[in-house]
Amino acid sequence: MENNNNYFIESLFSTPLYTTILQKSDIDLVQNEISNKIKIVNFNKKQEWGDTHALSSVNFKKCVISELNLMEFRKVLHKNLKNYCEILNFTPRNYLSESWFTLFKKNDYGHSHIHGNADISGVYYYKTNEKDGDIVFDNPSPQAEMSKCFSKNCSWKHSPKIGKLLLFPSYLRHSVQRNITEEDRISLSFNITFFSDNYDNSNTR
Repeated sequence: MENNNNYFIESLFSTPLYTTILQKSDIDLVQNEISNKIKIVNFNKKQEWGDTHALSSVNFKKCVISELNLMEFRKVLHKNLKNYCEILNFTPRNYLSESWFTLFKKNDYGHSHIHGNADISGVYYYKTNEKDGDIVFDNPSPQAEMSKCFSKNCSWKHSPKIGKLLLFPSYLRHSVQRNITEEDRISLSFNITFFSDNYDNSNTR
């Protein structure tokens, strides 16, 4: 019997998640830079979210990368953001960034959410024991839960690791599992919003 293999699979509307572990030299520079400056950061919980986790900015209108002059991290972010944009076949342009530190103490968690109208969001893990709560990404097609074939692919987990950097579409819904350990976890989260070609971007960060 003739074996007819004239078929193929097209992956439509895939969700590109960029994952990297910084090189040892970059990790050392970024970790030392943050360690020297995070001492002055104040953490507060966002009242509307209840007893979830603490943030260095509860309104997400500030950029802690700029405020603390985290130049080494900015270099790393810019390099990897450029790589991500090339994969997306998107020409990088000037952008506005919002950034904040996130603190998860014992029993803290991150509720399911998206990052508003930004283009790209991401997280860098500064302090973690790798068992203090995975980030969980949800399938952006909620209808998949209704299918017997695809319902097993409705979430994807990433374990934290010092030096790990994730970049993902801001529309991608995600949450953070509860920290059941005795140790604090601290990460640096950020939003990237690119300016349109006709926007006055003289004051970009």
